[in-house]
Amino acid sequence: MAVSAVNAETLQQRGVSEAQDLTKLVPALKITGAAGGGTQVTIRGVGSFSGNAFAEPGVALNYDGVYLARSAGTNGLFFDLERVEVVKGPQGTLYGRNATAGAVNLVTRKPGAEFGGEAGVEIGNYDRIRAYGAVNLPLSDWAALRISGQTARRDGYLSDGYNDEDNDAVRALLKLDPSEDLSILLSADYSRAGGMGSAGVFTPFVDPSNPYLGPSSPASNLILSRTGLPLPPLRDDGFVDQTSWGVSA
Repeated sequence: MAVSAVNAETLQQRGVSEAQDLTKLVPALKITGAAGGGTQVTIRGVGSFSGNAFAEPGVALNYDGVYLARSAGTNGLFFDLERVEVVKGPQGTLYGRNATAGAVNLVTRKPGAEFGGEAGVEIGNYDRIRAYGAVNLPLSDWAALRISGQTARRDGYLSDGYNDEDNDAVRALLKLDPSEDLSILLSADYSRAGGMGSAGVFTPFVDPSNPYLGPSSPASNLILSRTGLPLPPLRDDGFVDQTSWGVSA
């Protein structure tokens, strides 16, 4: 089957901190932001176009083998990863639910037998700053703990502040190997997503010299009012306030 795999080094070098960043790394994969901190995922043009955080994704999203049933489930997971796999084409044997177009698998770095850690800071335009770190703690010959986290801030790309980033996340993994025949991995994660949220540019022809004209601009709202549809004007006070957590074994 067709699989595109992106390793940890590439993810770190390309500054991947949220799901949308994968679009520039994997051919035929398109991930965009949706309302309320959700994501729209399509592979080869096939997927779900429900634009909210409560809709089920049209592409199977799996986190260490656990299916994420909501499109916002990927928020805060893109750090300290071993790799990301994109399985293209309909899946039915290994991946079932909502894998009509394929699957995106997030594989975390697991606890190891040696003490160690890493940390880093990224800075960029639009006042971007991202700090991340991880520590690996061997507890005994058969137990190890890995704790990691990240915080990311960036001003919005659009003129009215939308398409920004304001995320914090932490993860803990406990690996137990009491015998050669038994291995247990306990996982817990927590993330918070804030900021103004995602938006799009639907009037690029108004000012071709400014491709980042936000949807709440007077020109955009004027065109919206001329459609004759009973739609309220778009405003510049959007916000996201979302927390997610998960446990697995």
